[in-house]
Amino acid sequence: MLQEQLDAVKVQLLSDDNAEIREKIYNAYLEEPERGANMIITFARDKGLKLDVTAGEVVNHLEKVDADVDIELTPEKLASISGGVTTFAAASAANTLFNNNAHQHATKRQFWHGIGAYG
Repeated sequence: MLQEQLDAVKVQLLSDDNAEIREKIYNAYLEEPERGANMIITFARDKGLKLDVTAGEVVNHLEKVDADVDIELTPEKLASISGGVTTFAAASAANTLFNNNAHQHATKRQFWHGIGAYG
């Protein structure tokens, strides 16, 4: 049931209209998972969606997501995500830094996969 509710939230959260709040939620989740989970719950409520869980339950659900899913980011894609790094060398350096931060990478993967962004 939680996944069905998260699927409904995902549809709204992944729309272009919600790109700014999506980024805020992601950043909050990276810094403090429970705060990010609370933002997901608030977002769902504001959109009139049913999400009957606590922040702790959202975090637990996202942590249980299959950690074997790997996300490949090209230097160009990473550049667009990171705010428009314009040179290939800068994008490659950013990609190296990103890949060296295994915890952040795993957390990002868990967060986005957990809300169903990757199927």
